[in-house]
Amino acid sequence: MTGFVDLSDSLGRVTPSVLSAALSKFGWRLVGGKDGLYSRWTYGDDRSTRILIPLDDSKPDFSELLTDAISSLTAFHTDAAQRVLRALAARPGDELKFHKDSDAPTGTIRWDSGQGLIQSASNTLIASAKASSDRRPAFRNSNWFIAREFLQSVLMGQTEIGSYVVTAYAPPDQELFERESQKRTVARRSSAGIHTGREVVEVMTGALQVTREVIDQYHDSGHVEEFDAAVEHGVSKELAVAVQGLVKDSDGASIKVEWSRDFDALLVPELSIRTGTTEVEFSPTDYPILERASIRLGSATDSLFVTVVGSVEVLTRKVGSVGVVAVNVLRGTSAKKVRVRLPAESYEIALEAHRRMDAIKVTGRQERSGNYYWLYDAHNVEIVELYNDDDGTQGRLFE
Repeated sequence: MTGFVDLSDSLGRVTPSVLSAALSKFGWRLVGGKDGLYSRWTYGDDRSTRILIPLDDSKPDFSELLTDAISSLTAFHTDAAQRVLRALAARPGDELKFHKDSDAPTGTIRWDSGQGLIQSASNTLIASAKASSDRRPAFRNSNWFIAREFLQSVLMGQTEIGSYVVTAYAPPDQELFERESQKRTVARRSSAGIHTGREVVEVMTGALQVTREVIDQYHDSGHVEEFDAAVEHGVSKELAVAVQGLVKDSDGASIKVEWSRDFDALLVPELSIRTGTTEVEFSPTDYPILERASIRLGSATDSLFVTVVGSVEVLTRKVGSVGVVAVNVLRGTSAKKVRVRLPAESYEIALEAHRRMDAIKVTGRQERSGNYYWLYDAHNVEIVELYNDDDGTQGRLFE
């Protein structure tokens, strides 16, 4: 038998649909009820485990009956009941801990360092939200709407005894919009431009891990250019500055994510399944490297609006996510090669062009980051046929 699970902090998040989903997931059976009024559940054939769940929240005793249903689960003290309660008692989102070692007395930190830690945590969240929408070496004022949406959905938790930690809770299933117009549209025809809190946290952890790897490579090579390719993974000037602030005047710092448990996946099964913790550590010696990286990423050349035609060379994509292609330029810009991030539908067009050994035409905003040219806000992607010469080599564009 397991110990008692305290559900007091999670009662406000438990709805009839969530409770029903949890019971079903852990082996309980629906054995009756009345449509729209209540449902009755039991575990196995034991009639003593029956639970009644109210369904009509317009009834005056709805909240009382729902609380009674949860209290009944608590009173059983069986593994079958406790598994459900543990799922319902999960933390209110993915837990993000921004930790900064300090030489101040245990459990304290200098006031200015504490303020800096909170600002660095906020900057990390903002940079990650912006990168979930687009990949750029420096965002500046771009993608501000989704960053604000995400920050407003995050909760701040308590600090911990014996250390100085800023805790944040990011709701995995929270819908985040790239533009205000998308949020105002009630009937959305596609999910393009809509992201979740889980996506942002995954972008953050991935970008931090890549930042850690590139810093380690820099220690060996001394080449700050290594950060150019990291942009593809969500690393930006804004993220580098945020981590700078985290390690400034510290004896070491870390960002740890403890992924939320079953609660959110009960109703949103398409959420990516993440378990355990992910932690990335940084040290004071990383500060000058991050400073060089932020300067380099922030020095991207001015934007140029272009329409590029070229053959597709590299295609990379995780299942269901935005893909990256490298285009060997045939016309449209002086750059010999540009990298382009494409949503699923456009990525399939590029993939088809690659299979047919044809070219694609794509319009976007060209920027240079170090040794790489990127095409942002790519749109109007279409296939352009190529002639093949008699010897099988690729010839001129079909006009």
